Amino acid sequence: MEKQVWIVCAGCGNARGFTRQAAAAIRVADVRIGPPRLLGAVGAGPEHPQVEASSPEAIADAVRSWPGGRIAVLVPWTTGRGMGQRVLQALQPMKPTVIPGLAPEAYLAARCGADLTGAVSFCPDAEPKTLLMMLEEYGKVFSVSEMALNDQIRVLNDRGLGDAAAEAVFRPGDPRERIFRGLAKDLAGHLFIGETLLLLTSPEPAGRGRIGIPDRDLPDPTYMALPGEIRTLALGQLRIGRADVVYDIGCGHGALAVEAAALASDGAVYGIEQSAGAAEAAETLAGERGCGTLQVIHGTAPLALAHLPAPDRVLIEGTDGRIKEVLQIVRSRNPGVRVLVIRQTVEGASEALRLMDGMHFSPDLIEVNCTRSRKRGARHVLAPEAPYFLISGTHSSEKQ
Repeated sequence: MEKQVWIVCAGCGNARGFTRQAAAAIRVADVRIGPPRLLGAVGAGPEHPQVEASSPEAIADAVRSWPGGRIAVLVPWTTGRGMGQRVLQALQPMKPTVIPGLAPEAYLAARCGADLTGAVSFCPDAEPKTLLMMLEEYGKVFSVSEMALNDQIRVLNDRGLGDAAAEAVFRPGDPRERIFRGLAKDLAGHLFIGETLLLLTSPEPAGRGRIGIPDRDLPDPTYMALPGEIRTLALGQLRIGRADVVYDIGCGHGALAVEAAALASDGAVYGIEQSAGAAEAAETLAGERGCGTLQVIHGTAPLALAHLPAPDRVLIEGTDGRIKEVLQIVRSRNPGVRVLVIRQTVEGASEALRLMDGMHFSPDLIEVNCTRSRKRGARHVLAPEAPYFLISGTHSSEKQ
């Protein structure tokens, strides 16, 4: 008899998680293969033999060993993540048919009334970022986990996100299922055993975890690093959108590039730096801050820009005297590009203003003078910092 392989997504493992198509496939299958928990939910009988197999490898071996007929392989939830995804990969040579079941997001929404609009999925087994990083970056995170979440929740609370709204279903589909609605800090000390569906919604704006990095947290605050006040003002002048492509030319140790990546969380940020040591430090900072959208390039502009996608925003911290060539390239790639040049000398600011005006960027110039307190003995005195010039403008092709 010809072998037909069906991967049946069984949702939470009981009747609540089966679609009609999934229930029909389970009913007419000649054999059911899968984890004991899922097989126990559909019931056994002499006309429906069952083979227990808990790992993707064991399931694939059982499918290969079965002589023929209609084989229903039961997996939890979907084939888009976790166990279901690994089973699909293991059975791919057999060209299985996937029969969908109820998604975990839909189950959580139905049981808790949760609004998952705009939520991103966090998979502890595959995601290099932590739950904290994801929540700081995106503001709303959904997770399906069978691992202990205690440590991640504790770190979340320690970093000031204990007031994030939390909606959860513990042991979905199990007789001991429990629903939780509250705050992340209320989960502290809870023992996560078995599967958990969890939605966290941050009370803070998305990306807040990497905006306003304290200067003391930078690799070397005294070298090639813009003060925090200048970085904040620069981000405001750039007006970075969530899906923007951003160049940071002469990114130094990467503080501003990291903060730009927090804003362009669905876009891409390219930090170009000619100093190998500074580029390495920028990569380290990006890794520490969980910046998946930031790529640091060791090189010089404009050569390093050759194969990059067209930019929406361009920050020029340093160009080694080739600002004119950089401006020509970025405006040719995007006639509506917005550029910000940061300079510390009157001559450098004058050159940038002149070039941008001549190339129809309609630039604005801001001079910023910061004064910081310094402790001397038992007293605090104010000490001025060197001024910075910020020249910004959006290119207009209509004037050409």
